[in-house]
Amino acid sequence: MRGISYSVTVMVAMMIIIGIVVAFYAAMNKAITEFHVIPIEATSRTYGIILANVILSDENLIYVDNLGNRYRGIFDSVKLNSINGGEISYGSPNSLVFIWVRDLKTNKVWIFKSLPKGIDLSKFQNILDCLSRVMIPIRGLMDIEEVYKCIVKGGGKSVYSDEFPVAIKDGDEIHTGKMGLIFRVIA
Repeated sequence: MRGISYSVTVMVAMMIIIGIVVAFYAAMNKAITEFHVIPIEATSRTYGIILANVILSDENLIYVDNLGNRYRGIFDSVKLNSINGGEISYGSPNSLVFIWVRDLKTNKVWIFKSLPKGIDLSKFQNILDCLSRVMIPIRGLMDIEEVYKCIVKGGGKSVYSDEFPVAIKDGDEIHTGKMGLIFRVIA
């Protein structure tokens, strides 16, 4: 009889310990993991990732050697200089896209954007005014957090922001860098 009561006590104690471990894991997992359950947010994330992949392989931005080989994810600094501060021709018709590329060795920054197509620009003029205040386009200096705040507070449905590792060919050298993207659904 003594063995049965001891084993029942041990099993109950083990079940309580397992319950505590599972509860702790669930609490930590919820605190660490971010779930995207809102369809608009998931759509914004999907379009943002698709656009980032298009940019990473765009012939007008990436390095192409003399044989015509295209190097995805390796930006050509000459091509980046030609579009710096300008606008890219692709993007979603109802979204504002802000892209920057930073050379981590030289700390040079290239900035470009895509404005919504077919939407009255006055609807988000406050975003553009805010962006013009926080950016210094001559040197490419900016505070990414301030840019993000401008785009978020400007209204709209959803924002996706991410950074991607890239390489930048500058003459004969290849530097590491990163490309940042802020994708905001306006309407």
